[in-house]
Amino acid sequence: MYKDYKDFNYMLNKLQWENYIENQNHDLNMLCNKILDCLDDMRKNKEIIFSRRYIRELIEKSREVSVLRNKLDDFDNYIDKGKITKEELSEKICLDVIELMKLRDDKSIEMGFSSYMDAILKSDNMTYQMLTVLLNDYLDRNLERANQIIEKYNIKWKTWFKDIENIGNQLNKTDNNSVAIDAYKILCKFAEKMDMLEVLEKVKIYYENNVCFATKVAPDDIRINVSEIKSIDDVRTLFHEFGHAILYYYSSKNSDDLYFQITPCLDEVFAVIIENIAPIITLSENEIEKINEINCLEYTRTAISGLFELELWNDSSLAEKLYTKYYSKLDIEIENSKFWCLDSFRSIDCMYIYNYTLGQIASEHFKDLFYKKSFEEGYLYSEKYKDFSDSIKKICNNINEIDYIDLLNFEK
Repeated sequence: MYKDYKDFNYMLNKLQWENYIENQNHDLNMLCNKILDCLDDMRKNKEIIFSRRYIRELIEKSREVSVLRNKLDDFDNYIDKGKITKEELSEKICLDVIELMKLRDDKSIEMGFSSYMDAILKSDNMTYQMLTVLLNDYLDRNLERANQIIEKYNIKWKTWFKDIENIGNQLNKTDNNSVAIDAYKILCKFAEKMDMLEVLEKVKIYYENNVCFATKVAPDDIRINVSEIKSIDDVRTLFHEFGHAILYYYSSKNSDDLYFQITPCLDEVFAVIIENIAPIITLSENEIEKINEINCLEYTRTAISGLFELELWNDSSLAEKLYTKYYSKLDIEIENSKFWCLDSFRSIDCMYIYNYTLGQIASEHFKDLFYKKSFEEGYLYSEKYKDFSDSIKKICNNINEIDYIDLLNFEK
């Protein structure tokens, strides 16, 4: 049963890859059903220790939830023909978005939780109070700076991602033309200093369809897809996706089972940690500064999104009001509040977006660890890389025993 469970998950990852990267249109519902059956059988037959790490999967792979989730994961399902405006799309998906919230709640309550929010927080060994304190504290420390950066670059809500893409672009231009950066070369520089060249040798890098995505489709097949690397933000994204690959590789090096113990929370948190550390090792001070500005903007946004999602879960009828309430924290004109259902990862997993901010919070701790011994007498600079690399590998090798709070308190 457990072997079937792993095989079906790898197949699901492969088909999702083909849907995202190769514009295929695989129906994922049958595989989701098979995974759910495996989970039920494993739980009944006690084939595995059924930990809280399976809570989210039991909900997400339940039949009604997975069918609607897979539908919302492809907006082509809502487009009859030709182009569709953002307004039209938001109107078409709105009822399904609300229905998905209800289905997730129903399944969570059936499993003994008070709500989907309750189920996910318990699966990550967190509480509502713990999460909201972390997110609000991050905003208290970073919102003012984020608004200063918004003003500095004249960033607009309608063009948020495009504007962020433009930050630092002048660093990589010759004669007014963007210079593509060799992704393999920059990853090689990082991997060599971190004694992780074995990861780079095993990971396949693709540049298709402008989708940023990392996955594992077989025990020996880890893939990263990124768009062509032309900006500082593209480099940041490349490091983030390589962070996923590092976790997938080292967690599976001795036993492929550990890959299936990675929670979505730790998956994203780990990737953001690498996203923050890799520039320090590979880029110039000016480039690092630009990445820090982008991260401040992005993880302030995801903190706001997370708090919006958490309050929204209590009453979806207040969606538009809450959308305006939370995003007005940014000194920026917020577009149509009806777009709330297109926000963050709502169509895929609303209890997910805040994981990026949790990653940024954890990164602050790991940056301190990275610099900790730099000024100690007799401490060689090269040893810093080895010590930090050993710490990263230790986390990957023990991912089944680690919670988010363990990362905030991690010491080598």
